Amino acid sequence: MMDTQLAVKNIMIKNVVVADPDTTVKEAAQLMASRNVDSVIVLDPGKKPVGIVTHGDIVRKVVLEDKNPNSVRVKEIMTSPLVTTTPAEDLNRVAKKMYRRGIRKMPVIENDALVGIIADVDIIATCTQMSTILTDLIEMNSDITYLQQGCPVEGVDEDSIRQGICEKCGTFSSNLRPAGGMMVCETCSEEMRE
Repeated sequence: MMDTQLAVKNIMIKNVVVADPDTTVKEAAQLMASRNVDSVIVLDPGKKPVGIVTHGDIVRKVVLEDKNPNSVRVKEIMTSPLVTTTPAEDLNRVAKKMYRRGIRKMPVIENDALVGIIADVDIIATCTQMSTILTDLIEMNSDITYLQQGCPVEGVDEDSIRQGICEKCGTFSSNLRPAGGMMVCETCSEEMRE
């Protein structure tokens, strides 16, 4: 059976924007703008991730409360403790955890060190791409099924699917042919006729 799990490490962003707890909100906002991101991970002096500040935190906890971004420190508005994941964790589990906790970003931690970040939009984009690939595979296989049944398929040359793996014996053949609802090599085709 094919392994269909996709791990966090396959889609996480490795270049994470970070700040120390005493960074001002203004400095954090400038850092986010210059790096074109909407969050920073807050690291303690030992470089351990201790919180996250998003653009939403800045709007809700500073701008809407009419606080001075030059005097407010990120440690005052960060979300902490962090909900984290590991590089090996399955994306399905991470997506469910994000949904249950109502969070959109999750730092990726390995051996107590920050190694990446994953966002809900990364998971959605990956799922969309996987869905497109799956749709293409389904269409491709339905085209092959039509050809096996002797039906022409627009845009598909019958010779282009003649080579591949025999569905009966598992060997490679450059001359597959339809037989018994399968694409088989010459040898298996002859055996099936006997």
